[in-house]
Amino acid sequence: MKCGKLIVCKNCEISMAYHRDREEMQCHYCGLFYPSPRKCPECGSYSFSYGAPGTQKLLQTIKILFPDARVMRMDSDSARKKDTYKTMYNRMKNGEVDILLGTQMISKGLDFPDVTLVGIIMADISLNVPDYRAAERCFQLITQVAGRAGRGEKAGEVIVQTYNPEHYAIQAASKQDYLSFVTEELEHRKTLYYPPYYRLARIVFTCSDLSLLKLEMRKIEQIKLEMVSKFRLAEILVIGPSEAPLNKINNQHRYHMIVKARNHELMRRALEMFEASYKTESYITHYIDVDPASLM
Repeated sequence: MKCGKLIVCKNCEISMAYHRDREEMQCHYCGLFYPSPRKCPECGSYSFSYGAPGTQKLLQTIKILFPDARVMRMDSDSARKKDTYKTMYNRMKNGEVDILLGTQMISKGLDFPDVTLVGIIMADISLNVPDYRAAERCFQLITQVAGRAGRGEKAGEVIVQTYNPEHYAIQAASKQDYLSFVTEELEHRKTLYYPPYYRLARIVFTCSDLSLLKLEMRKIEQIKLEMVSKFRLAEILVIGPSEAPLNKINNQHRYHMIVKARNHELMRRALEMFEASYKTESYITHYIDVDPASLM
């Protein structure tokens, strides 16, 4: 029996990626790597979990299923050489590749008229990310990848593998129905006070000592209550402080606070009020990210 636990980075508390070509485990956040263990560090089983399959595992399966196919892999590992992307483009253009396997880096910008079939593996993986744009990113990715098939005279076909086939983002993307997706997505965002109806800012606090960071969050909680009391109902909303989804990176523990404001001016006032009230301790680092690209 195996325990099923993933191998976690000791610096970041995030699962590490298994690189089969180098037989290494690597953290894609802090860069820590070491040889892949022969046995599970938790239960001692020789069979343990590496998490979701990556391109290397898929390549292994494809070669078994299609032994005569000319397969090319494109991901962050295989694209380290200077001209890899150019080489891939020329080989695809000249018909020297039967199956192109890759990550999101091949999802857009490629125009090959002879591509007639596109397969999207684990298309819903982004839906599991705690970010309000998760559904939008899922819809965009499926739409972009699907657009690689059938760009010439030959008809194209797209196969989407998902565990959430009824999700509105998957349904809309499978039909290339932008209007139905954006209508439902905007309704969710309006209900939850997210952009474009509210402005968004994120205040991130980091410290190497978790106990000191938690003590600091008590002070932040009081500042938050005082800050919110200065505004009328629903002018601003503050969530947190709470652990960030990626709660430890490179030995730094992370908490964050999300600020939502009805407009730009209210956001400016709220953040100025916070900065005037909060005096940073030497062992705490904090930064403010307005219109954050990620809530992780």
